[in-house]
Order: sequence, then structure tokens, then C-alpha cells
Amino acid sequence: MEEKVIVTRHPGLVEYFISIGLANDDTPVLANVYNIEQIAGKVVLGVLPNKLAQYAKYIVEVPLKLTQEHRGVHLTLGQIQKLVDGDIRVYKIIPIPFGLLEKS
Repeated sequence: MEEKVIVTRHPGLVEYFISIGLANDDTPVLANVYNIEQIAGKVVLGVLPNKLAQYAKYIVEVPLKLTQEHRGVHLTLGQIQKLVDGDIRVYKIIPIPFGLLEKS
């Protein structure tokens, strides 16, 4: 079984991941990631900057249609359910050496 961790400040998003079966009450929840070991090789449910996400096995994102009024507010499960904007997305972030980037 894959080790998972939820990264969010929204209690409603934690409840959402549990309600759709991607997490359970024992899944660790982090409001912030302070070191790579917290996420390395794990399936991360939530959003991270790419420089951290590259260390996760996968990133699972629930796309939300957030407005300015939702910023900085702890969203409830009901609010999350109304704000879901499309299918859940799973990403694998792989860094590419800058030298491989084609120049204009």
C-alpha cells in the first residue's frame, strides 16, 4: 500500500479526501511542509510547489474554482464539494536539467 499524506490548511479538503476514499482518519495531515522527508516517496493529496513536489511519488490535486473571497478562509466539506471544478488530477513532477531547454 502506498504511503499517503494530506497537505492542506482546509479541514474540508481533508474530509473530502476521506469521503471519496483516497484517505482515512489515520492519514497524516500537514498544514505546511518544512522538510523533504515529510513527503519523499509518498502520495501527496493536496498542492505543493514544484520544487517540493518533485520528491513526492505523486501529487493528487482536487481542482477548485476559488474566488478572492475564498482566499485565506478555512473551507468546509460543503464548500469544497461546491467548488470542485473538474476531475481529480494526478501529477508526477520530474525536474529537467536547464541545459536541455531549447533556446529562442
